[in-house]
Amino acid sequence: LASLRPLLLPGGRLILLESLPRHTQRLSSLLEGPEGWAEAEDAVYTDPDDPLTRWTAAALSALLERVGFTVHTTPLSTTHSLHITQQTVQRWLSDRPDSYASRLRPHLGTALDAALTAAVGRTLPWRSEAVLLTAEVEPDSC
Repeated sequence: LASLRPLLLPGGRLILLESLPRHTQRLSSLLEGPEGWAEAEDAVYTDPDDPLTRWTAAALSALLERVGFTVHTTPLSTTHSLHITQQTVQRWLSDRPDSYASRLRPHLGTALDAALTAAVGRTLPWRSEAVLLTAEVEPDSC
């Protein structure tokens, strides 16, 4: 982000829409599953060292301000129907290091696999959280 700041003219804007996984719906609140699932999700999604989930609107805003932007934030919340397909579950259960199951298995082992597989064919109300960040170069700052 620091390298983008000098590229913008006075009054120029950088607009980012960032998902906030830390504040998004949890599957454990919608499906029956293994003991400790909710706690395991909380541990994963609130890990301050995890670059995929550690973002908050305040942290992103502070990062932009540190490199010289004036920042305005707009929180966004959306709800839609999430239809769980076999492909969705396969993606969740993937062995990739960033997959849902790979992140939760250290806490739950393979107990989660059956709960996710049983969800195929279900449609769930899914809530996502994001933030719209408008970072501006002040007109008199260049």
